[in-house]
Amino acid sequence: MDPIGRERRLVRAARLLAAGVVLPLLAWWLTTWEGNYHLGSVWHYVNQAESRAEPWSAAAIESNREHLVAAALLAVAGLVCLVAGLTVAVRALRVPAEDREQDR
Repeated sequence: MDPIGRERRLVRAARLLAAGVVLPLLAWWLTTWEGNYHLGSVWHYVNQAESRAEPWSAAAIESNREHLVAAALLAVAGLVCLVAGLTVAVRALRVPAEDREQDR
């Protein structure tokens, strides 16, 4: 196996694995980001008629749907990057059959 090609595949795998870790963390941060001082996060809805915040309510999910969809897409992309990175790493680290025969 070409050592330079193997090194490039390992670098590619490392980048994919890093993206696979960072993207779900970014998704988590997006759902807990305090967009408004009074809201707290996208999981809260300020009911102005009753002057209170409703955590984890249907109104909170409905009013912040675009943030939640973006967070879900980031999390899915991160998981895809993790799987792809692990696949590339395993293939790069695999010893070819002809090299195994030469070692015997």
